[in-house]
Amino acid sequence: MKERAVNFYRAFSNLPPERFKGVAAVYAFCRYADDLVDKSHTKRDEQTILKSLLDLENALKFLYSEKDTSGSFSSDNSVFHQIWWPAFEETVKKFNIPQTSFLMQIEGQRMDLSPDDIKTFDEFIEYCRLVASSVGLMMLPFLVKPDKEMDESFVKSCEDLGIAMQITNILRDVGEDLREKNKLYLPASLMEEYGITRTELESLSKHSTEEKIEDLIPQNFISLWEKLASIADDYYASFEKKLSYFHTDCVASVFAAARMYRGIADAVREASYNCFTKRCYTPERIRRAVIAEADVIKHCIRF
Repeated sequence: MKERAVNFYRAFSNLPPERFKGVAAVYAFCRYADDLVDKSHTKRDEQTILKSLLDLENALKFLYSEKDTSGSFSSDNSVFHQIWWPAFEETVKKFNIPQTSFLMQIEGQRMDLSPDDIKTFDEFIEYCRLVASSVGLMMLPFLVKPDKEMDESFVKSCEDLGIAMQITNILRDVGEDLREKNKLYLPASLMEEYGITRTELESLSKHSTEEKIEDLIPQNFISLWEKLASIADDYYASFEKKLSYFHTDCVASVFAAARMYRGIADAVREASYNCFTKRCYTPERIRRAVIAEADVIKHCIRF
């Protein structure tokens, strides 16, 4: 987590140890699922990856079944032999994490495996919901106040945070996704509306890093980028209205995670919208400011 999800690690590493270990176990599940679909990482064909995702789904369903899972490690299913599985199994049972959230994640990975670009705005939001809102739902049992009822509006706000963060992720990685996955996550319907072609974006993503690219990024792309960033901001705002629901030991971490990720969009803006040949990160000075603000919020909610 520390190596591959810097903002996520920074935000949650200060949780009480028991809760942080639970977060780590859930992260291990998500990282495993994500790595299965990364063809450049696994060097495996699509059918083999789909079989691995099915094994993961079957292991998950077995865990949630009424069967005694004490003998699960003798199964032929390779998932049971993953080094993270015992911690994951214990975490799921201890914190009563809903199965739906993990199934959503697996379905999102299947969608990610498809070679097809995202076509409509609704498909775009559904993809974000599956791969990212699912993580928010997994995390809820670690983060809420024991005496606070998780009503529908609160659960929706956590789903909204996942959607917001995934939109930010997509806006940061336009060039990287085209180069490494040959995939464009910006919805084709909006691309057409703003008069942008895939070919234009492919050309920018292959631009030499030694040449100045900022002047070549068309204004209509910047307008589309800002449109989606504004939509992400609305989803972030929905989440921040529900901060009082979070456990006092966790609220600072959750707030920091959201704000640090939101800061990536400003980093792209500072890079003159170069999301094609460089990967933008929230600057360290902003991270420190966010952590300080999170501590103030934690104090206010506590009292």
